[in-house]
Amino acid sequence: MKNKEVIQKILDYHPYVENYEGCDGYKSGSGEDECTGVAVALVPTLNVLQKAAEAGCNLVLVHEPTNYEGPDYAEWKEDYSNQIYDMKYKMINENHLTIYRDHDHMHFHNPDSIFTGVMKELGWLDYYQNPDGKQLFYYPFKLPETTVGKIADHLKEKLNLHTIRTMGNPEDVVSKVAIVGHLCPNCFSTEGIKEDGYFHSYSSDIIKAMDKDGIEVIIPGEIVEWTTMAYIRDALYFGRKKACLNIGHFNMEELGMKDFAKVIDKLLDSKIQVQYIPTEDNYKYI
Repeated sequence: MKNKEVIQKILDYHPYVENYEGCDGYKSGSGEDECTGVAVALVPTLNVLQKAAEAGCNLVLVHEPTNYEGPDYAEWKEDYSNQIYDMKYKMINENHLTIYRDHDHMHFHNPDSIFTGVMKELGWLDYYQNPDGKQLFYYPFKLPETTVGKIADHLKEKLNLHTIRTMGNPEDVVSKVAIVGHLCPNCFSTEGIKEDGYFHSYSSDIIKAMDKDGIEVIIPGEIVEWTTMAYIRDALYFGRKKACLNIGHFNMEELGMKDFAKVIDKLLDSKIQVQYIPTEDNYKYI
């Protein structure tokens, strides 16, 4: 089977998007090469690429950029040379690796492919509180009563994390948890005063979920300090059970790719080796 035939099976699995223009696509190599194996990883770090080559996988399916930019062009587009980029692509080409990015198409699913995989790998799918399949701006769960600290320990175990940056009381007994997106300015929609005369932003939506819907613990991607984090800090001052377990963007989505490797194996009827390669936690706190 050629690389392009493997990719087509994956694209056929995803919802069809007419006239798609985005970051998904080939970042190196050729779809015409015979596929010797599929390495599935969240991020195409040099460590991941080296492990893929050692495993005999010449097709690397990833979710995040190869080239250090969101658009992830298949060539360097900045107005300066980049030594690390040059060395990285030298290694990619020497090992005849074909890299294909599957980002937007995974998020086109409802529910989202990445976060469905996260739920499954965490063992939380049965606790997901969206039985009607509505398009929500966060993923809410009603867990059996536990503590903030035990949820943090569960995440550390499942994601093989060194540490978790937290805000909240580890002893607080909680059950309403939400995996949320990136709490950054202008994420998912342009923030500002809308036609109804009120200020709207993704961060304010999450604050509403915590304040009005009773979400006690959030697990976000990126954060900024002055929005939802400031709300949680003040809520704690008033004795409310609120917490944030800030595991980071890449760590959050890692389990989604682990699950997607199983999806790909089924799509290929296990006829070609499919190997999940974890990116691993990069952060340490000193």
